[in-house]
Amino acid sequence: MATYAHTREPGDNRPWHDLRDHLNETALLTERFVSTYAPGWGYLAGLLHDLGKYQPRFQRMLQLSQLEDGYNDGQVEHSIVGAAYALRWNPYGGRFLAQCIAAHHGALKSWKSQVEARVKSPQVQQWLADIDGSVPVELRNPLVPPIPPQAGKDARSLAMWIRFLFSALVDADSLQTEAWDRGAERVLLDVRPETLLTKLNTSLAALINPNDPSPMYALRQSVLRDCRAAAIQSPGHFTLTVPTGGGKTLSALAFALEHAKAHGKRRVITVLPYTTILEQTVKVYRDALGDDAVVEHHSNIDVETESLFNRQATENWDAPVIVTTSVQFLESLYANHKKRCRKLHNVANSVVILDEVQTFPMELMKPIQYALDLLVENFGVTIVHSTATQPRLAHKTVSREITTNPGELFRAVSGRYVVSWPEDIREQQQQSWDMPALAARLASESGSVMAIVHRRKDAEELARLWGDDVVHLSARMCALHRAGVLKEVKRRLDAGDTVRLVATQLVEAGVDIDFPVVYRAMAGLDTLAQAAGRCNRNGDHKGGGKFVVFRAASSPPAGPLKKAFEEALMFLRGRGEVALTDPDVFPAYFRGLSRRQDADGKKVLPAESEQDFPEVASRFRVIEDASVPVIAPYGERWEEKVRALRAAGPSRELLRTIQPYVVSLYKQEIERLRADGQIEMVHPAIDNLWAPTTLGEYRYSLRFGYAWGDTDAEPDVLIA
Repeated sequence: MATYAHTREPGDNRPWHDLRDHLNETALLTERFVSTYAPGWGYLAGLLHDLGKYQPRFQRMLQLSQLEDGYNDGQVEHSIVGAAYALRWNPYGGRFLAQCIAAHHGALKSWKSQVEARVKSPQVQQWLADIDGSVPVELRNPLVPPIPPQAGKDARSLAMWIRFLFSALVDADSLQTEAWDRGAERVLLDVRPETLLTKLNTSLAALINPNDPSPMYALRQSVLRDCRAAAIQSPGHFTLTVPTGGGKTLSALAFALEHAKAHGKRRVITVLPYTTILEQTVKVYRDALGDDAVVEHHSNIDVETESLFNRQATENWDAPVIVTTSVQFLESLYANHKKRCRKLHNVANSVVILDEVQTFPMELMKPIQYALDLLVENFGVTIVHSTATQPRLAHKTVSREITTNPGELFRAVSGRYVVSWPEDIREQQQQSWDMPALAARLASESGSVMAIVHRRKDAEELARLWGDDVVHLSARMCALHRAGVLKEVKRRLDAGDTVRLVATQLVEAGVDIDFPVVYRAMAGLDTLAQAAGRCNRNGDHKGGGKFVVFRAASSPPAGPLKKAFEEALMFLRGRGEVALTDPDVFPAYFRGLSRRQDADGKKVLPAESEQDFPEVASRFRVIEDASVPVIAPYGERWEEKVRALRAAGPSRELLRTIQPYVVSLYKQEIERLRADGQIEMVHPAIDNLWAPTTLGEYRYSLRFGYAWGDTDAEPDVLIA
């Protein structure tokens, strides 16, 4: 009697999915995915994952599914039966397979508290007995291969290895089923790193200008030469310490592609903290490599212009170049759900560029370092830690600096701007500027000037005080709104127009924007250095730039930003003025900052040692945000998108479509807007997503976004 893995829709007369074919093909695909770090295990995982579908009850369910009153897959469990089978024939190695198999339609769970008792329960054992006579002979006693020594050296290493094996099984199962359903495999862009390197070299050659006498041009060419030369070094941890404006984006990509070519790496993954730099980096990459070579993965992507290839590749990162966020990348390393984990196996044997590494949350630094070390040691990954303000994280293997002389690079740009520090910088009590005083100082400046303040509330107040022509940029505006404003600011600056801008920290850390004068509220030293990188960034302003550090009347919001601010004050009291272009300043500063908080404050690693996958995933959150999402009435199409959500309810595509219009507000603000009849829930099935009502008068300004409410909190500007 034939046995099946999947059926067609009623009325579709094409053949059903043969179960043995599905198991064998999934086994081969999973094995191909894990061959470098779990040889033999992928084949077994794929071979056993749907063994529970041999149950007579399951096959009967498939037959009944064709009837009008049939019932669905969810009424007959099959994953747990395959898990029980794996455990029965091998009580040790079978356990790791059992965890992956039991979870392949959902999420990894704790073996001790959630899986073991269920697998051994009388009910599941009876279901297991039901398939004994049906299982093909070749599946009855497979041999268990040894666990690779590095993966099995301790419980935490083993936990990450299980997660990667789970990832490969989920992806292989999904791809094999999809290929059967559509009658064809996905069309992939199978481009080797050397092909992309040829394209990049052509683009870089077009930028060569021997007649350019500027120090910035010489610096960028020096960084590029160093990146090319260092690429032949053996895989591992690297640092790329380059001043802002030093051409890190393309030089780091050149290193990654040269290194991938030399060492057989499969892809390049670039990880950035903010959408502003992510979208900027994607454009630079696509201009150099072509649109189809680069996959953009973040929550604010415009799904209406997204290609099919990009949409599919965000599921599993099977593409030559991925550009994503630190939230996506880091949280995936400790995730447990199949959707987040599916891409993990494609991180193996890649080159990962971590841009602006100083933005990683300090209270997660130990689990981040631990995971990055495992990527290098067990999964063949090379990691580049790239920033102008290098924290020099302590890894098991020594990080090698790519540039031959970082100090010389920074000295070469030290004249781009002059820093004006508060005169009482070494005093315990310092004079602060309130918003009217700051506005008066800014009004005395001629030409273009930017001011960066701590809080969104401060940004709005300062812009109002400074003048009606002052541009405002903060997270009170939706992503689509912010992108439009930033694009217009850059256009006006390039045209030589006078621009006066007030912003929060979202314009820092890699944003390609250049003002002759920048004011920045006192903050962490790395934040000050990143802000200064927007001052005379290209070295084109005659007489150099002016960077003014002032003490604001309000301090940064509680949390990492405030701790960094406090450490900077202490650091400067002891040393006085420091050079923000001195790379040796930042490791000392970060050592002091690390002493202010627990580097595993969420206790992620103890839970990882217990292989409690749900608990680990809940503890490892790059963004801890108490805010509530509300859709902004911005642009011409927001109403159309809200209507679609209200009519159809939640779907992945619709929710992704609306993401660029979302602003995070606080509960008390949401309550006030709701009480005033301004907003309402989009759909009862979508938890806590609000949208404007149809009253027609919205508290959303084309200058400021949503009007400010009284709150002392501040959301994280990182994005998923």
